[in-house]
Amino acid sequence: MSKANSTGSSSSAIGNDTPAKGDNDFVSYLSVVFSKLATWSFDHRMFVLVFCFALLAAGAYFASTIRVDNSFDAYFNPSEPAYLNYNEFRKDFGSDEIAYIMYKAPAGVEHGVFNLELMHTIAKLTEALENEVPFTKEVVSLSNVEFIEGDAGGISAKSLLADFDNTQEELLVIRDKLLKKDIYIGYLVDKTASYGALMLKSELASSDPVDDLRLDPEGGDGLDNLYPQVSNAKIVEILARPEYAGITFYNTGNISLNSVFNLTIQGESFTLGAKVFAAIGFMLMLFFRFSVMGVLGPLAIALVSIFLSVAFIAVMGWKIDQIFVFLPIFLTVVGVADSVHIISEYRLFLAQLGDRREALRRTMLLVGPACLLTSVTTATGFLAMSVSPIKTFEHMSIYTAFGVMAAFLLSVTFLPYFLSYSRIPKHHVSKQDLGNAALPRLLRAIAQFVIKFRVAIIIVFTTIVILAGVGISKIEVDSNFMLQFSEKMDIRKDNKAVDDVMGGMGAFIYIFDTNREGGIKEPAVLREIEKLQHEAERHDDIVDKTISIVDLLKDINQSFHGGDPAHHVIPESRELVAQYLLIYELSGGDDLESYVSGDYSRADLKIRVGISGTRRLGELVSSLDDYIAAHPIERSSVSVTGVPALWLKLVEYIV
Repeated sequence: MSKANSTGSSSSAIGNDTPAKGDNDFVSYLSVVFSKLATWSFDHRMFVLVFCFALLAAGAYFASTIRVDNSFDAYFNPSEPAYLNYNEFRKDFGSDEIAYIMYKAPAGVEHGVFNLELMHTIAKLTEALENEVPFTKEVVSLSNVEFIEGDAGGISAKSLLADFDNTQEELLVIRDKLLKKDIYIGYLVDKTASYGALMLKSELASSDPVDDLRLDPEGGDGLDNLYPQVSNAKIVEILARPEYAGITFYNTGNISLNSVFNLTIQGESFTLGAKVFAAIGFMLMLFFRFSVMGVLGPLAIALVSIFLSVAFIAVMGWKIDQIFVFLPIFLTVVGVADSVHIISEYRLFLAQLGDRREALRRTMLLVGPACLLTSVTTATGFLAMSVSPIKTFEHMSIYTAFGVMAAFLLSVTFLPYFLSYSRIPKHHVSKQDLGNAALPRLLRAIAQFVIKFRVAIIIVFTTIVILAGVGISKIEVDSNFMLQFSEKMDIRKDNKAVDDVMGGMGAFIYIFDTNREGGIKEPAVLREIEKLQHEAERHDDIVDKTISIVDLLKDINQSFHGGDPAHHVIPESRELVAQYLLIYELSGGDDLESYVSGDYSRADLKIRVGISGTRRLGELVSSLDDYIAAHPIERSSVSVTGVPALWLKLVEYIV
């Protein structure tokens, strides 16, 4: 039934519970059901009110147990190959989540980051971060970084300042040694020694079980009790201490990015929802001429449906993610749409009849089936997305469909409570008067226009669709995580500063798996890693730095030969590689876990990339794939993972 004639002939046809001649039997049956539900809700309105408040309380309770999760665990199903590769990498090499803190010496300080007093301050900061930041595995800085050099017994691998005699002159000698080793440049110091950096390595990843992420096991799952928020909050607090005043810090890395993003999503979910509520509330006030019930009813339904949806998420054991921010907005719009439909018809009947109960009965007899069918089709449309391989989309489709149906049920039960207290007009209005009102006249004029110019309208519509199709074919899909942050936010400013000075913090990780214990010690395997590493470095427009076990072995080999650059090469035999690695460990070296698995069967090649969109990142991976196809890796199998690789997979799914 159309709303255009709901105040005319259709009103007489639905004045009783007898289906109109020619009506669909099922729709007529639904009309009767909704009319009876409306009168029952009217007659038991206090029960309906108490029941809805109970639902709201239950929803609020379950909503309080929900947590935010923007880790990749929120996006990928456990069986997804790209995510399996990522988890396999973590098993061998640990968490790849870090806090990267670049710093600049105060203005006027001589020797930059190698100023003696500043180095002592950074040493204290390193110790404070390592001892006080929750879930920290280790913190590396210029004050404690492992430095390899030759000595009388072969090599030594010890802290850079282990034998430091605490003079500025000696510190400058150390600076000159360090700047000759590329492995440290863009990692802990820039080429000019104007900037330094600290790297905090985490024991955890955001996708770990929530029981492991709590700072206080009994403190609940609020963001302020969970990693990475607790870690980043402590980092920020330490950097703000008076003893570090004058030093400019730039805090970035997974820990700070994920923390800021999670807190922003949580805050924006409330802020955006409140703005939508205020805007729609204002429109309702204008539309319903400042009727209190006409405003409170729709907004109450939207609010309760949102709480019930969040409770549903909690009951299902899911988490709030980036996509959730749209739920309050959408349910507010959907919930209010059903309510406006019902209230509009109700006001017309109330003006005619002067009887709230009968006006409500006739309203639901007329619009109940229409509201049901629109809600069911909307919910079904969302449920169709449940087949998405992206887990967060799958969950969103289900909890949004649940919220749509919850909003509908509240509209046909809870809304009558508000309407039952509406003011009865002092003067009844006839159907003819209603039909002559401005809005009905406008709608009739639109209908007449459509009928008169129907051929022209379909031609224009078809033309628009064709042009839109041409435009769609020219769309380029691209995504850049950093662009999701406002340019005014410190996290984006800090990340850009680090990217400009030290290079990008994102890293593709190529895993070389020999499938045999000790396989990585083969020089032939190492040369294959080196070839791919050199190929990646050719893309210097996007690749900032590469690092692998090859770099460590070259450094050891050079150190064994008095620092001679000619020996900055891969050792010639497996035996020599094994000896170097053994001597390295016996000399105190403990960085091998960053490069190889415990049984030396797997090694990783980290390719650090700058801030860029997924299109350019995809071009890099495609180029490296082409290189591997033209120069096959024969001694091991190669797979790519890392956060940028997972982003590429997500974009592929979305497309």
